[in-house]
Amino acid sequence: MEVNENKSSGVLETSDFAVFATRVTGFSHIKAGKNCQDAFLCTLKDIEGKEVIIASVADGHGSVRHDLSEYGSGLAVKAANELLEEMLVQSGEDIHVLYKSINAEFPKNLLKRWKENVIRDFSERFPEQPLDDTPQILKRYGTTLLFCVVVDDIAVYGRLGDGNIVIISGNDVQMGLKADDLLGTETYSLCQQMRSLSRWQIKVCYNFDFAVLSTDGFIDSFNEDEEAFNNAVLKLKEYIVLYGPQAALDSLPVFLSRCTNYGSGDDITVSCIYKKVLTGGEQQC
Repeated sequence: MEVNENKSSGVLETSDFAVFATRVTGFSHIKAGKNCQDAFLCTLKDIEGKEVIIASVADGHGSVRHDLSEYGSGLAVKAANELLEEMLVQSGEDIHVLYKSINAEFPKNLLKRWKENVIRDFSERFPEQPLDDTPQILKRYGTTLLFCVVVDDIAVYGRLGDGNIVIISGNDVQMGLKADDLLGTETYSLCQQMRSLSRWQIKVCYNFDFAVLSTDGFIDSFNEDEEAFNNAVLKLKEYIVLYGPQAALDSLPVFLSRCTNYGSGDDITVSCIYKKVLTGGEQQC
């Protein structure tokens, strides 16, 4: 079962965990008449009798030189989830094997698959245009990427670019992966090709009960105040506990719209993975 890069997903559930995602178009993009450049993809798979969640979030750059990035982000989440599913099967769902495999193989294999998908998409959109300037074509599709794979109560997650991943166990909030300290709106990107391979951050977390993947428009709405941002994530977790995941998914776009309208002005995408019986426990990340 999959939920693609639409405005909001449904709630996908395993016996222990569930996932949902939503996105809103940034206030600045609405004013400029531009589409949302973000994409997400949530996948629920049964692999040899074991339930697995895969979630990916991508943020297309959206500038003039990245004029096809709304498609680049969609192609990125699709390639990521397909590749991660294949790696899960190959690993036999051994989380340690999977983590090593993702660290060693995922960045270069994802780049290869994304490039192939981009070139195919470009040739279909512009059949009369030559394909001899691959770097320039890829630049037009430029995007960041976040991913998280959940097997049992273990998560393997990673980031390229300026998105954020927050991991929570009980009331302990940890910025699992946060954006690099780059100037202004600069970020690492799949369109940087080989240069991007060393910029990936990949981690594993045991015994977690809540994870949030978000594009940079979310934390930027808090003026990059990490404490305020983490408090907002904690409030989101509390809302799910009190009112349930569907109510949280239904209300989240309104909150995110307020964030972009009065904060960053950027597109915002949020994907939540949570333990259905939210309890604390010692976090090992």
